[in-house]
Amino acid sequence: GRGLDRRPNAVAERLTCEGCHGDRPHNDFLPANGKKKDTHALKVACQSCHIPTYGKGVSTEVDRDWTDPHFSPSACNGQGGWKPEEIHASDLTPSYRFWDGRSRVYVLGESPAQNGDGEYAFGVPEGGIDSLASRLHPMKEHRGNAARHDRSGRMNPHSTGTFFRSGDFDLAVQDGMAQSGMTGSYTIVPVHTYQSLNHGVAQEHDTLKCADCHVDSEFPGGPPRIDLVADFGYALNEPES
Repeated sequence: GRGLDRRPNAVAERLTCEGCHGDRPHNDFLPANGKKKDTHALKVACQSCHIPTYGKGVSTEVDRDWTDPHFSPSACNGQGGWKPEEIHASDLTPSYRFWDGRSRVYVLGESPAQNGDGEYAFGVPEGGIDSLASRLHPMKEHRGNAARHDRSGRMNPHSTGTFFRSGDFDLAVQDGMAQSGMTGSYTIVPVHTYQSLNHGVAQEHDTLKCADCHVDSEFPGGPPRIDLVADFGYALNEPES
């Protein structure tokens, strides 16, 4: 298959929900009672409603700090070694982004752009509300840090082997630079990537309901998990009257 952030073994084909369930799985396209799940599915990915949380049962890594090493006896196939600080969390609410199946993913030698929070973007989904190929997908966000070459703006590769053996991130960066023919100073910067969510499908009674994303007289409830107007560009197609 093919995910947002996977590249070494990515292929053109993607496994999709529709491949097994069809594109009208709810049998309610434009029904008289107003429940229009299949209409929603034209612009909302199945995963958005059917994977309401992630990190269920087993926690998932959400942040990695290479400047905070910890020795682990089980690392390196039980030989022991140094690992970066890893922050895990459970039962997380996804972020949501439009995605058309393409993505901009950082590769070594590039100078990645910064996002609105000043983080260097390693994986960003392509698409938007006006793209016919895009649907709203749930996303995991992962943060960390990395070395950035001051002179060129390129990301500095670091030697994970050196880090695992020494726990010294500066030495790992220096070794990685030497292997890549780079010299000069660097700065530690925050990095960010989006990752697609496709596992952990919930039982039917645990899927999202209308009031989880919409709040009005028809769907009363608490604050919605997403702001459809401010964050995604949704607007009324006709006057409210």
